[in-house]
Amino acid sequence: MALNHFKTAVCAAIISSTTFIMACSAAEAATGTVKVYSGDLGIDVNGTAVEFTDAYPFIDTAGRTMIPLRFVAEQFGYTVEWQSAGTDAPYGAVTIRPGNVSLSYNRQTVYRTLYLYIGSDTITVSDSSSADADTPDDTSTVTMDTTAIIRNDRTYIPLRYVAELLGYNVEWTDGMSEHGINRVYISEYTEIINRYAAAAQNNYYNGNIDFEAMEINEELYLSSNKDLPLTYTLKDMNNDLIPELFIATYISDATGYDAFTDNYNIYDIYTMDGNKAVRMFDVGSMGYRAIYSIRENDLIACDGGGGAFDYSVSFYTLPQGGCVPQSVYCVRYDGYNGGQYFSGTDYDSANIPVPKSVWDSLDSTYPLDTTLEWHDIGDLSWLQLSYAQ
Repeated sequence: MALNHFKTAVCAAIISSTTFIMACSAAEAATGTVKVYSGDLGIDVNGTAVEFTDAYPFIDTAGRTMIPLRFVAEQFGYTVEWQSAGTDAPYGAVTIRPGNVSLSYNRQTVYRTLYLYIGSDTITVSDSSSADADTPDDTSTVTMDTTAIIRNDRTYIPLRYVAELLGYNVEWTDGMSEHGINRVYISEYTEIINRYAAAAQNNYYNGNIDFEAMEINEELYLSSNKDLPLTYTLKDMNNDLIPELFIATYISDATGYDAFTDNYNIYDIYTMDGNKAVRMFDVGSMGYRAIYSIRENDLIACDGGGGAFDYSVSFYTLPQGGCVPQSVYCVRYDGYNGGQYFSGTDYDSANIPVPKSVWDSLDSTYPLDTTLEWHDIGDLSWLQLSYAQ
């Protein structure tokens, strides 16, 4: 994702996030202010930067800023309870209780409890006149344009809806915070890029490089194209404002070279899982028997197989807020079964016969993303400048 695309996504998120909650249960007097930085989704509460350690805010498909549930307990002083999936909560539910925290509503001091069901677009708001009341004095419902979700085994809730219902003003501001996700993934990706740069400088000589310890794809050493420039690019594959990292050899004209797609051959792909960079795919045979490419509409294609009689093309997406790619479509050729073509959601389910024309039209149906910017593996300036401003 180029810089202008990143800024467009942030601006869209800001516009969406400035839609205020028009509900009878909105608090009258502000308890405090939550400030969100557009540059990295960093958050300040009442002027103090919040340091996220293993789960970070992100923008969901509705353009809403989603925060880890634990944020509410730690920053607002509320207690949170988790209800496992059951008959009345198919995907689980969250209760946010006030403890001794109160707010002003209808010119009275109230103790507010919020109930959110995972996957539901409503919040139930219960107000009581005392912290230990058995039954609420007033109950209302707020309809959202998003839902609470589970992401990587962590519960996320929409910041603006919850914060404003608990009496906080939510503001967006330019720049970066002290502990934003940009600083984390730039640090993580810098380490990965530096490892590959060191290997490239050594011409991937396996006598001097422990590929497993350095987490370098050994196919680079085995490749006949290892003399080509090693490069990297960034692209946000699931529109959460956190780009994925792609490592590839690149040449402006790859005519005559094996295993190249649009002049590049990918050898590694990383995404962020909380504050750690993780591989999206196993690198075994990546760049050799498994040829990956970046397609339009945020798809990653894998063209590979076990030989002339068994090969396939699979297309993957990265789910919103996830770090594990999901296969959404696969076409495979079975030369052992009369030279037939089959399709399905993934390789294992590709058993629906299709004509050869389906295979022949894959590149036109799922065209390559030709907007990518590939940068020399030794040049970190693009990583630091394109996403740190």
